[in-house]
Amino acid sequence: METISYPIDDINNWHADADYAQRGGKLIHRSPDFFLRNTKPLAIDDDSRENIEHLKDHILDGGTLDPLTIYSMDKSNVRNSDGRHRAMACKELGITKVPIIVFPEEPFTQLP
Repeated sequence: METISYPIDDINNWHADADYAQRGGKLIHRSPDFFLRNTKPLAIDDDSRENIEHLKDHILDGGTLDPLTIYSMDKSNVRNSDGRHRAMACKELGITKVPIIVFPEEPFTQLP
């Protein structure tokens, strides 16, 4: 079975957060489960499932993606992160490490 890696796009093509370092963020690599544990739970309805399947096809077809982002430790706020669908797609494809931008970096860099 072929190992699939997260297809991170060139930083110059990111839709957001290319300036993460200047804003106090840090790029780390952790499991999709790490990301999902630190974000608001994603309800998997028909629209979410369709989005996840589309992302899986995109990855398998050689498409690239922005890194995932955690903006705060407040998991009650849906805006505390960006990338829950991408994380689920990666988890389902067996991708073991995903790039995650974390703000602020301190609470996350202390975690395994």
